[in-house]
Amino acid sequence: MSRNVLVMLGLIVGIGLVSGILAYLRTASLSTPDEIAAKGLVAIRRDRVSFYSIFMPILVGVIAFFVYRFLNGRAPETAATTLMIIALGIAVVFEVLAGIVFKMRGFAELTFLHVVYVVGFGWLLPKLVIP
Repeated sequence: MSRNVLVMLGLIVGIGLVSGILAYLRTASLSTPDEIAAKGLVAIRRDRVSFYSIFMPILVGVIAFFVYRFLNGRAPETAATTLMIIALGIAVVFEVLAGIVFKMRGFAELTFLHVVYVVGFGWLLPKLVIP
């Protein structure tokens, strides 16, 4: 395996662990009382942990990797800055959407997750991946 793939896997696993721990500990904040009453806290916790620790890091990590490769192919000198600006813009949009859609429920947790994703895939990825 190439070094870049190993770096990506490391970032995905690291961010997945942080996201999974947060989702496990704060499931009640990330869920509505109706969901918890209907399915139970254990089932909701399992769903949230699998979503935030497996699905999201893989999806965002793979997309960020290919976007960075594309940007690096077009303008290598500004690829890292452009990726960071894109990551910050997406985080701000998702932050506003989280406030609207979830009616400020779990807002602090989602803010923390957005910061982790921006730092991991927007800032660390260009520093660790060899062009």
